Amino acid sequence: PTATATPGPSATLIPVLCGTKDCDNATNPCRSGYICVQAHDGSNYCSSPDFAEACKSNPSYNSCCTAPGVSTSTPTEVVLAKSGPTSTPSAPVSGFISIKSVLMYLAPVGIILLGIIL
Repeated sequence: PTATATPGPSATLIPVLCGTKDCDNATNPCRSGYICVQAHDGSNYCSSPDFAEACKSNPSYNSCCTAPGVSTSTPTEVVLAKSGPTSTPSAPVSGFISIKSVLMYLAPVGIILLGIIL
């Protein structure tokens, strides 16, 4: 019997996203519209051609894939309408228990005691 070589499965290349590290044109190409650039740290990153220089000097998703200095999220300012006085007067704070709260507690206790005695 003679041995015959069977071909192994062929690898299908999956293009990598913008901002991804370790791209190369042979085995890990960037997705269409992006290029693989070597950053100053020696690593390769997928980048938009427009931001290649910014990506080389400071590789990150923001510098490689978005306009340098532009945030990917837009902050929204919320202004709340105010009505009435600008400050609310508050009751004086005291460390003592008020007479009213003592009476509210003692009244039911007194009634129960009177019922027991009588």
